[in-house]
Amino acid sequence: MGNEGFSAGEGVKAVLMELSRIMPPHATAGMSVDWSEVADAWGVNFPIDYREFVATYGAGVIENYLVVLTPEVDPGGQSTGGMIEETETARDLWDDADRDPGVMADATSQQLIAWGVNSTADLLCWLTVGDNPECWPVLVYGRGEDVWRQYPPGMVEFLCRVFTCDVPEGSLSGKALWRNGRPRFLTFEEQRRLKDLGRDPWA
Repeated sequence: MGNEGFSAGEGVKAVLMELSRIMPPHATAGMSVDWSEVADAWGVNFPIDYREFVATYGAGVIENYLVVLTPEVDPGGQSTGGMIEETETARDLWDDADRDPGVMADATSQQLIAWGVNSTADLLCWLTVGDNPECWPVLVYGRGEDVWRQYPPGMVEFLCRVFTCDVPEGSLSGKALWRNGRPRFLTFEEQRRLKDLGRDPWA
């Protein structure tokens, strides 16, 4: 994959097709989200590639390692659940952690929204700069090194780049996704179903 970021429209379709080729969604994957309600709760529109990811895959885990966070809104219209909790954690870590020279110099903690967290306690976020969410860079907090690093826009493209080794090897603290030619995504519901059948979902 090239180094240019994917934009809306055909670019989003292309990168989602690539992800679906690498990591096919299982039959019951995907979920519906009221994105207008989410936008009201967060004060921003979420990127198209992420919304399409949620529609295709839903809420769940990649390789029993990376949880892709999905937005929840309580009856009062306020953000709730794991995404807001991990976002608050990311913002708390911002000032005390080191930053790679590639991180935008004028970035602030309040511009962070977390979209992923993994079992090695890395945090994967957007840096919500500008009016176009398709241009939000990906920021990764590497827990092992206690450092923030910035990557080109697009959470789906970032995942593809990790799978195809098109980002530096240390972009995530663990190795579960690196050079993984056939990663699996399971929704939380599918994991529960398999466990109820007495099966290890990740065996």
